[in-house]
Amino acid sequence: MGKFKILIVEDAQLIAVHLQKILQNANYEVIGRAANYEEAIAICKKSTPDLALMDIMIDGDKDGIETAIELKEKYNLPIIYLTALTDGSTIERAKKTNPYGYIMKPFQEEQVVTFLEMAIHKYTVENKLRESEEKFKAAVGSISDALLFVEEDFTVSYLNKAAEAISGQSLTEVEGKPLVDVFKFSDFETGNEIPNIWKWFNVKDNEQEFKSLYLTQPNGKKVPIGDGTINAVFDEKKKLKGVVLTFKNITKRLENESMEKQLEKTKLAAIIEGQEMERARISREIHDGLGQTLNAIKLNISTFFNGADKERAIKDLQNLIGEAILETGRISENLLPSKLKDFDISTCLLSLSNQKYGDLSVSFESTEVKHDRIGINKKINLYRITQEAISNAAKHANAKNLNIQLRSSAKSVILTIEDDGVGFDVSTRNNKVLEGHHGLQNIEDRVNIMDGVFEIDSKNKLGTVLIIEVPYDKKLAVA
Repeated sequence: MGKFKILIVEDAQLIAVHLQKILQNANYEVIGRAANYEEAIAICKKSTPDLALMDIMIDGDKDGIETAIELKEKYNLPIIYLTALTDGSTIERAKKTNPYGYIMKPFQEEQVVTFLEMAIHKYTVENKLRESEEKFKAAVGSISDALLFVEEDFTVSYLNKAAEAISGQSLTEVEGKPLVDVFKFSDFETGNEIPNIWKWFNVKDNEQEFKSLYLTQPNGKKVPIGDGTINAVFDEKKKLKGVVLTFKNITKRLENESMEKQLEKTKLAAIIEGQEMERARISREIHDGLGQTLNAIKLNISTFFNGADKERAIKDLQNLIGEAILETGRISENLLPSKLKDFDISTCLLSLSNQKYGDLSVSFESTEVKHDRIGINKKINLYRITQEAISNAAKHANAKNLNIQLRSSAKSVILTIEDDGVGFDVSTRNNKVLEGHHGLQNIEDRVNIMDGVFEIDSKNKLGTVLIIEVPYDKKLAVA
């Protein structure tokens, strides 16, 4: 740091020159001498001083006190007054400018230097403290958590921006007022107002936590707050000096938790619904298919024993039994396709793609896949995922083409399914689940069961792409 720069404002030429020599001998830099307000302002415009030695009685329209006020407002200068006056009214006027001291005329050289050193030290300390306070306020004001400081008499002394936003009140509106008068808290469970918040907080230790409360804004709106702390501030004698409260607006978190709970309920309902639908389908197939065939066999057996044409009856019985066997196989195939037991997943997906799906054309491609590292459970899930995707594309996406790709990475098998259907806004997936569209949720659940990763990309009128990456089984499948 260079020399401390001093401005001398003194209309007595001899005194001004004397002061300049004293300051220069003490290694200070005098940037100029002014005899009145105009000269002082002109010097400051060229080079801003660090401190001003100000004679109270100077020539011109403005005296030294008025000049000091201007210099403090424009340049934030610390002031030391030079004066031979000791009347009370003058001193009272000077005190309002918060000077760093008074040097009485006539003065001694040592007195001037001592006053300067004391003033500079005080100014430096105060400046650093002010900078620290500004940095602290900026830091506290920018944090996302609400911060509220209450003095030892339980009046509010500080709110940061987050606290102002949550409470609906500014610092100027609540500063100096009792906390209980300007901050209304309510019980989170009952909604009832808490008349004595300090008893509720039970401030005894240095820090406590609280989970959830309502904070009522002046307009009557109740804002849920939580994740809070209460820090009591004590002095060295363990006397309470204040309390710091921090908390968050937990509205969004509560909304997310509510949606997650609703989604879990919907997912569970979808699973139960799917199971019931599968039971109903199997029941219909047994009743309408196998059941009718068995009834026909029963009737033919009666005809066989009572009729004359036994040869024809035997042939009819053989045909009906054959149909029953085929129907049983078909139902069994739907429950667990036998090809999944006998063939690898690529062959099974190729067979699935070759089936008829109305106007939807399905194609399949496969690269080298480690089939011996894909167990039966993963084969079944990959197969059902593909079935679900084909069904969604045909029923809901109005797709004309769907492509299935199965490929391999070092540690996983990757299934990609792409259609050219109408697509949808992916951000509305949760809403679709809540509305009862469970296809994608069923796919995701199966992927999660396999500890896999599910990605979806879809845009309106541009189709949908599903990417499922599933880790290979650690142990080789046993034949």
